[in-house]
Amino acid sequence: MRAHKIIWKSGGFQIVSLVLFVLIVQLIVSLTKTDPTTGLLIFWGIIFSLIPALVWLSFFYQRDRLEPEPKHYVFGVFLLGAFLAYLIGIPVVKHVFKIQAWVYLTTWGYILGSILVVGVVYQFLIYLAIRYTVYPTKEFDEWIDGVIYATAAGLGFATVLNIYRVIELGGAKLVISAIFCVINALAYASFASVIGYSLAMVKFREDYSQWRLMTGILAAAVLNGIFFWVQRAVVIRSMEYNPWNSLIAGIIIVIIVYTIVELLIRHSVALQAARTSPKTKEA
Repeated sequence: MRAHKIIWKSGGFQIVSLVLFVLIVQLIVSLTKTDPTTGLLIFWGIIFSLIPALVWLSFFYQRDRLEPEPKHYVFGVFLLGAFLAYLIGIPVVKHVFKIQAWVYLTTWGYILGSILVVGVVYQFLIYLAIRYTVYPTKEFDEWIDGVIYATAAGLGFATVLNIYRVIELGGAKLVISAIFCVINALAYASFASVIGYSLAMVKFREDYSQWRLMTGILAAAVLNGIFFWVQRAVVIRSMEYNPWNSLIAGIIIVIIVYTIVELLIRHSVALQAARTSPKTKEA
């Protein structure tokens, strides 16, 4: 029980830290009345995208206390997720499927496009970032490793998406950009953790088939699509009037996805403990 309270206290601290980050951005914008040029906008986009990602990456990394993964492995997967988003994910969604031309026409078109195109493409790339790099290595030797590496890939993916979003929104909306980056970072970490958890199940449980792994990827894609829909239906529209109302909505999303990640991590740790317990070995 004490450990459970410490975990939620730590997670709550991360959320409060990111809210403070948004407040600081608001203060800077209010005091300077900044309207940055394109060059400065790219700079702010990188800063806004990296800070939430690094905060959450450090939190998830600290969860693996028994046998922490090599930092260069975790950072390498983070970079790979970012490169896949930049080189494949965004170009495929925007230029191959040309999603901007049709996804906004109807509500159902937006939901299905967000799941079957955006969700499937993005989450499958995150899966590839783990499956053909760290998954076959000896470093992937615990249940929680799947969650750690997958969240790293998801956060790398989110970082590039956030930089694109900051540039698209423009310098006049720096506060909105900061809010988006905070929300997206944890959301993509959560979606990816579902894939990482499924990969661990495939590796460590003989009764967990590849088909069930595909179910995990699809579940992550559905979460991704629903998140995009919520962003448009709730967050984006309200931000144009009062971004702080959207931050409240974003915090609710954060709490939900954080709960998902927390349950997966706790279950992974419990499975690992059962797998390595003396009774299990004797059996």
